[in-house]
Amino acid sequence: METETANRHSTDEADADSCIAVFDIGKTNVKLSLVDPAARIAFERRIPNKVVDAAPYPHVDADAIWQFLIASLAEARRHEPIAALVTVAHGATAALIDEQGALALPILDYEHRGPEEVSGAYEAIRPAFCETQSPALPCGLNLGRQLLWQKTMFPTQFISARRLLLYPQYWTHRLTGRAVAEMTALGCHTDLWCPATRDYSRLVDLMSLRELLPPLSPAACQAGVIREDLAGRIGIPSGTPVLTGIHDSAASFFKHRAGRDTPFVVLSSGTWLIAMAGHAGPIALDHARDCLSNVEIGGAPVPTARFMAGREYETVAGRQSHPLPTRDDLLRALGRIMADGMFVTPNHGGEGGPFPGRLGRFIGRAPTDPVERQALASLYVTLMADECVALIGGEGEIIIEGPLGRNGLFASALQGLRPHQEVLLSEDATGAAVGAARLARPGMPCPSLPRSLPLDEETTRKLFRYRETWRSLV
Repeated sequence: METETANRHSTDEADADSCIAVFDIGKTNVKLSLVDPAARIAFERRIPNKVVDAAPYPHVDADAIWQFLIASLAEARRHEPIAALVTVAHGATAALIDEQGALALPILDYEHRGPEEVSGAYEAIRPAFCETQSPALPCGLNLGRQLLWQKTMFPTQFISARRLLLYPQYWTHRLTGRAVAEMTALGCHTDLWCPATRDYSRLVDLMSLRELLPPLSPAACQAGVIREDLAGRIGIPSGTPVLTGIHDSAASFFKHRAGRDTPFVVLSSGTWLIAMAGHAGPIALDHARDCLSNVEIGGAPVPTARFMAGREYETVAGRQSHPLPTRDDLLRALGRIMADGMFVTPNHGGEGGPFPGRLGRFIGRAPTDPVERQALASLYVTLMADECVALIGGEGEIIIEGPLGRNGLFASALQGLRPHQEVLLSEDATGAAVGAARLARPGMPCPSLPRSLPLDEETTRKLFRYRETWRSLV
């Protein structure tokens, strides 16, 4: 296995007052954030991440994302000096690059069902879960299935590819011209990676992909410096370092890993809720329930369970779900929901999760107002998150990252259901950004994590009974 020889980049001594620019491509939004040396967001811009629904298949609007990145960096550097850039991106996505460095094929949207057309052929060569720790997932959520489908359906374009770049490293490549591979992106249910050996799975050679994969480089290493033409266009020094980049869930996990030597759980929320167990003991993961091993920056496997919390919340709550009602309003609605026997069962517009293949139902009376809908949605995602924590044997503190950290009912209800674990709230809205910035500046201070507000004893007892009824319905 070829390994990139690169030095770890640190800005602890140099550029001590400068910010780290983090480019974060999520499934729902694309963000450019500046993280200052005190781990605060000093600047942020975002746009919706829109899928291009056009031939040859639904795909990433790479040009729009690139234009946003350049414009946002040019604006950001007028606010604060930039010491380094780090790319962060969601998983199950990769780019095929031709001889000229352009896309040989558009970057496939992983929710497209096209890859399922080759499932028979793919299952014949797909490694077992015990090797890859990747569950069999629908659509294009297994990157190997995506690639086999592209190779089968678009052979001419596929043959023209000279590099296969995981999604964070595709943007690193566009910024630097350097091609690298990285473990956290490779270890995100791709079927291409073996966490136990920290090497490629046998699927890489069965699909003749090894020659397309560039040298490995750790997430915290410098992949290169920003291209001179881009530096001039943006207005930053031409020697500005660009790190290898990282999978977004791994960045959220890394943010809280520093200084912890006892078990803990990170719930990284957004389009997906990703439950990850740190310092976990041995556990048999149930791949039929969307459990897997993600990979942390050093290559160690991280027991993980997940579901599409953001997508499902929006479906249950309705489009009027912002701004979130006050915690008191949600708690009053919670009391009515439990008293009247209102339930939501999985799934509502999401793929995978602890209860795959189920079609979600509303049971009992319908919500009468937007607050009840949002309380019911919050309760539903709490029950699903509780299942995810149980599936990975999660112990110790539970840290909530992302939008669900601002949902007072979610945090309090989860604390009520897990009285022997302390539920903590990440105060910044972009945990992946701070985690990614820590790659470049490892001396960055650890975040403050306030505790969630508890429920009263009577509400907690009712919540336990409610959970038992919900489980019997599920």
